[in-house]
Amino acid sequence: RLYVAIDIDGGKAARALKKMDKNLAKTQKSAMSLQKSFSRLNGAIGLFAGANIFGGMIKSMVGLVDSYQELGGRINLVAEATVGLTQAQEDLNQVAMDTYTAYDAVGSLYARLGMATKELGATHDQLVGATQTVANTLRLSGASAQEARSSMLQLSQAMASGKLAGDEYRSISENNVALMDLLASSLGKTRGELKKMS
Repeated sequence: RLYVAIDIDGGKAARALKKMDKNLAKTQKSAMSLQKSFSRLNGAIGLFAGANIFGGMIKSMVGLVDSYQELGGRINLVAEATVGLTQAQEDLNQVAMDTYTAYDAVGSLYARLGMATKELGATHDQLVGATQTVANTLRLSGASAQEARSSMLQLSQAMASGKLAGDEYRSISENNVALMDLLASSLGKTRGELKKMS
């Protein structure tokens, strides 16, 4: 009887082990299926993220092209009667490279200087020279590339409005000390008097 009892217990144990093996196999199968699902999900997320990044890059490129064309149009308004757009862009690109200044800031300042001085009959060379002088004063003042770009855009806005005041004055006086000194000297004023005039 003792032998039979052990044999019966052994049989139960074998069946239990078999059942456990089946359950383990099912669990492994489920785990592998889940892992495949996660891999597919990860791949889909990667594709989605990649598509979003690519779409963002395309949108940025289209925005840059639009901005460049808009700037080209403004430069052309000033340069078409003198040297033409192509020559003006070449000259302004050279100024940007020589002074380590952003092309859009250089082009914008040139265009607005040209519009502001139209009645004075300023030549293309004079406008390019003035633009380069402003860019060089920013370098002398130790402005960073971002500060130089911001200051030139602020100055071009002031030229368009015909008045150097508010944010434009603050940006230029902070980032372009050399230009403020030139303005004060040419007007026979002190920096403090310039501030009162703004």
